[in-house]
Amino acid sequence: MKETRLGMRNFFEKIQEEKKILSFYSLLKLFFYILSLFYGLGYHFRVLLYQSGMVKPKKLNAKVISIGNITLGGTGKTPLVIYLSQKLKEQKIKVAILIRGYKRRKKELTELVEENKNKIPWSEVGDEPYLLASRLYDVPVLVSKERSTSGVCAEKKYQAEVLVLDDGFQHWKLSRNLDIVVIDSTNPFGNSKLFPAGILREPLSSLKRADILVLNKANQILNKEDLIQILRAYNQDAPIIESVYAINSIERLLGHSLIEEKHLEGKKCLAFSGIGNPISFEKSLKRLKVEVLKHYRFADHFFYQKKDILNLEKKAQELGADFMITTEKDSVRIPMMNELKIPIYVFKIDLVITKGEEIFWKKIEGLLT
Repeated sequence: MKETRLGMRNFFEKIQEEKKILSFYSLLKLFFYILSLFYGLGYHFRVLLYQSGMVKPKKLNAKVISIGNITLGGTGKTPLVIYLSQKLKEQKIKVAILIRGYKRRKKELTELVEENKNKIPWSEVGDEPYLLASRLYDVPVLVSKERSTSGVCAEKKYQAEVLVLDDGFQHWKLSRNLDIVVIDSTNPFGNSKLFPAGILREPLSSLKRADILVLNKANQILNKEDLIQILRAYNQDAPIIESVYAINSIERLLGHSLIEEKHLEGKKCLAFSGIGNPISFEKSLKRLKVEVLKHYRFADHFFYQKKDILNLEKKAQELGADFMITTEKDSVRIPMMNELKIPIYVFKIDLVITKGEEIFWKKIEGLLT
């Protein structure tokens, strides 16, 4: 009988604890919702300033193509910036990239060009600008919060004809000729609420400003037509382009020697990443036909220390992993170290347009004629 009463008491105490937890989360959700209302008010006020003409964006002589999104986290902007810049360069068009450089230590305008990029630590400019400069060795990457200032510099110093504005959909200070918005097909809008209650940086109605909509990872969803229908409700005119990720290469972190995919099949690995969308990385790894023993997720733009890498190596040894693997963006932030007992491989991807590439380039070429 005592055991029964004790069991009942524990049962009701557990219910009370769960109620307290639910109440806490309800209050937290309400708090975030109220903050999102203020965030929305700030957004609409800023839009009003520009649309009324009270504040005017800076207009440059070069054509400005913005690549952005309306959500937090990784959608595929950086791979699209690489794709677009490479193609423009192949057409003998002078192109430069304007980027803010998230979490960079150096605040003044910094130019990453072929001559100096190896002399500038990634921490001064941020991981994304450094990655872009590594991939696009002959394309100037100008890092500054004030993209209008870096744009003028790109025009004067590098005679840029086209400026690719990275993460520019919310950057109202600079006038642009084309707005490309990248949508993560696997998680397009989250819960459709503004930050911090959700992942939206702008209301969905802002999609009407887009000139091109790019559905990235279009091969990873089944209800694609439903998503297209939602996009069409907000924007009837913008062409909807589809893209996917393709493996560019796998390299050893030290020495950058290439690793053939066939040599990895059936091997065991420990994965780690500090990116906006770690699930996408996990899905990409499945194509390698390797056994992922564990995936350690760090915060986006995580600043790796030597102790972090040594801890990961220790975990990999305990699990019996053959190698560790991470993303190209993460590899920029890994400190230089002597050869580890378990090697680190870098997984590089490209963005490939699978549907609407001809329409995409007609839009681009229409600016240049």
